[in-house]
Amino acid sequence: MTMLDWAKAKRALGSQPLQAVYTCVGTEWMLVEAFVRAVAEQLSREVGEPIQPVRFSFDDGGLDAALLACQSLSLFAARQLVVLTQVSAAAAARAAGGRNPSSDAEALERYLEQPQPENVLIVCVPYDKLDERRKLVKRLKAHVVVDCTPPKEAGVRAAVRQLAEDSGIRVDADALAELCRRCPSVTQAAVELDKLWTYTDGQTIELPAVEAVTPLPVEDNVFHWMDGVVTGDAARVFRSLADVQRAGHDPFSLYGLLVRQLRLMWYARTLGDQGAGPKDIAAAARAHPYAVQVAARQAQGVAPRVLEDLLTVVADAEFAVKSGQADPLHALERVLATCALRLRRSRGPGRAVGGARPFVDGRL
Repeated sequence: MTMLDWAKAKRALGSQPLQAVYTCVGTEWMLVEAFVRAVAEQLSREVGEPIQPVRFSFDDGGLDAALLACQSLSLFAARQLVVLTQVSAAAAARAAGGRNPSSDAEALERYLEQPQPENVLIVCVPYDKLDERRKLVKRLKAHVVVDCTPPKEAGVRAAVRQLAEDSGIRVDADALAELCRRCPSVTQAAVELDKLWTYTDGQTIELPAVEAVTPLPVEDNVFHWMDGVVTGDAARVFRSLADVQRAGHDPFSLYGLLVRQLRLMWYARTLGDQGAGPKDIAAAARAHPYAVQVAARQAQGVAPRVLEDLLTVVADAEFAVKSGQADPLHALERVLATCALRLRRSRGPGRAVGGARPFVDGRL
């Protein structure tokens, strides 16, 4: 059987009898959990009483207990739903050091050949690809396989909308679009959705709530930080600096980003003044044309000499840090203050632009 789309597999649960075995493949944990809940609800309807899934981990040695549960009748329910998690033996790329004895895989293979029809087993493979060479995978594919891998952008939005509907959460279209932009994975978006539902006290989630509660993606933080530097907005620069550092950018990587943008601005301003178009500038700077357009906007009113001076300031600061003459963060903060000041002054009417002083012993 080919892998079924998560949404289609979920919809099919209400239109046909439950199968004895399902396999959920992929790293989108929230899609897996939503499918498990849907199977539990369908099974509860079929037997006329609530069914709670019982869970076991394959990698942690839980296969024997899981198979015993599959092959046994429960004292409390007519049928059982067994969830076997962390089945790395079926994955194409497994984490190093994971437990994967061949005897466990063989035992699971034997059960898959003749599963207990009264109970339902859901096998969870938290990886994005199955190892098609393995006998275990061939046995799993004889049953229903559900695709829980990260969907593309449109798929993320559709999945999050479905999860919201399933949970009775109301979210308008603009808020949903911005939520999915800020949270590229379904799992992350679903977690934020629950937080937003609490924040809005059960009311419809609208765009202002998303903007207030859901963090911006790392790329946005870096862009806003960099745009603040090159437009001379010191307040934005230092507000965003902590967020950029928390996202994993150390001072040295930020020096590199700053140099790259100042250099691109220099190309945009210098070659633009000579009549070159964005494509020609992009080719000379080895950058994307859109990045050149952004840099050209940022360089408006800034003399190439100012950009050259600031590149020297950044290079001197980086050398001072690497040679032990200055603290990395302190040096970065002084460089940012200098860049913001010089660029702001260079755009001001009637303001003279002086040369940059060298960076020595942490002083500008």
